[in-house]
Amino acid sequence: MLAGLAKTYPESSNKGVENNLTDAILHLMKTGTVDLADFSVYADDRDPDSVAVFVMPPSEIGLPAKQYYNDTNLVADYKVIVGRVLWNMGIQEPGSIVEFETKLASVTPDATTLADVTKYYNPLSVDETQSLLPEVSFSAIISELAPPGYKGDRLITTRETVQHFLKWKVTQNYVDSIQDPKLKPLWEFNNRLAGKDPEATEVRWRTCIKSLDNSLGWILSRFYVLDSFPKSSKELGDKIKVENIIQKIGYPTKSPDVTDAADVKQYYQGLNMSNETFENVVAVAKFELE
Repeated sequence: MLAGLAKTYPESSNKGVENNLTDAILHLMKTGTVDLADFSVYADDRDPDSVAVFVMPPSEIGLPAKQYYNDTNLVADYKVIVGRVLWNMGIQEPGSIVEFETKLASVTPDATTLADVTKYYNPLSVDETQSLLPEVSFSAIISELAPPGYKGDRLITTRETVQHFLKWKVTQNYVDSIQDPKLKPLWEFNNRLAGKDPEATEVRWRTCIKSLDNSLGWILSRFYVLDSFPKSSKELGDKIKVENIIQKIGYPTKSPDVTDAADVKQYYQGLNMSNETFENVVAVAKFELE
């Protein structure tokens, strides 16, 4: 995965910042990794019958919250962890990633602001958004990910640092899905941040069960629903729901209908699973994006 990222966003290139960085962001989005910007599609806050593309700062740049970057001792420890983990993977990192993250944190709104609709709701056209961040082609990202039929300049950080930062985001994103001694420093550091024993680990089968539940939830739900909810309970729920409000009560009967095996199969038709847990996690991330 990191080799593919290096090919998409090499440490040096004459292709141009916009093309390379856009390709890299798209590459990471398809692996479920949030890096420099978090793209999502939700109902428009002022027009719930329409959808809008939201571009937000990542909720976590690297440490759990921007305030953590004000803790000198913690940042120093974090810098050591980043260096050790990447060194284990053959990447020599002099500390520029954490310095880069610190700069990003300094210009990122706090969690309260990010959750305040009066602050984050600032509708702009694609061109207007593009002018705010010319290094990334928003139109290219939208065109790449939009469904069929959709219509719709100064260098302050080296390419090497940006590439290493993107690789670090992939590593952080998949750290819980990989059992490799190279990642032990990061496991221990995450445990410390969570107030756990640094050596605490979760047995592998629990990790795999959680992954299965998150990945194929409707398939698992189907058997539970068939066993626990007779059709009459769904009909009763439909009768007492608030008039004219469309919502899923108890369990969905559309997209997919969990009582219909064929419909559930159709829902997951684009997802190819294997016997490898990590490969399945990556496949699910791509499936959910598409």
